[in-house]
Amino acid sequence: MRFIMIVAAMLLAVPAQAFDPEPWQTKSVEAVMGFGKIKRAEWSQNLSLWVFAYTDETDWGAAGDMLCKALNGAGKPDGQLAIITIWDYQASQSGNLNQLGKLPCY
Repeated sequence: MRFIMIVAAMLLAVPAQAFDPEPWQTKSVEAVMGFGKIKRAEWSQNLSLWVFAYTDETDWGAAGDMLCKALNGAGKPDGQLAIITIWDYQASQSGNLNQLGKLPCY
């Protein structure tokens, strides 16, 4: 038990490293922000792009193809998996996460 507590303390003491996006990921955020309904976009980790959009009647499953094409146009390497999660922007402003869609891009 003592060993587990020591390991847990060591893990908590290691500072988390901030994610540093690749150049194509930075360009992809700029490309995705060109879509009018998207208010904010950020890479939360290497394969996860979080997009915050206004809630309306948009079919994000159908719009996903355009978002994936924006990532490819920004230089996403072939075979690199990227998962785009679309969140409700208004809900996020009050601390809530309401997922509108989730799209894999290959």
